[in-house]
Amino acid sequence: MKTSLALYYNMLLAISPDTSMTNKGEIAVNEREKLAHEKLALLKLVESLGNVSKACRQLGVSRSQFYEYKQRFAAHGLEGLKDRPPIHKGHPFTTSSLVEDLLLEVSLEHPDWGCARLSDYLQRENKAVSSPTIQKILIRHGMRSRQERRSKSNKQLG
Repeated sequence: MKTSLALYYNMLLAISPDTSMTNKGEIAVNEREKLAHEKLALLKLVESLGNVSKACRQLGVSRSQFYEYKQRFAAHGLEGLKDRPPIHKGHPFTTSSLVEDLLLEVSLEHPDWGCARLSDYLQRENKAVSSPTIQKILIRHGMRSRQERRSKSNKQLG
């Protein structure tokens, strides 16, 4: 049996007295804080019931999720229960723009070279880039095939 919404909100208010109520009876906190308070309510419910499985069933949360919340709360407090920001889309091993520019320049100078040969050339220039990465860069710049590279090379020359 799920805990009623009113009881749940009362639990939230009892846990965090600094949370204010708006005139419509809604909790005035941002979404990240609201989720953190929901997780904290689960921790408090487990404490009051003394039974993890029962509390998790009432709030519809898995036990493994509860133990993750418990660990994060122990390590970081309420801040640890807030959802973390998404992982950055940038990758730490992204090929630098200078190396990418060199690759594009060399591939236009030598349009018949394949990805493996371009990779070997860059290796000799102390710029290690794998052939699959070179292929992805060439595809991204519309130079997928030797014919496309020849065409672009001829356009630049002519």
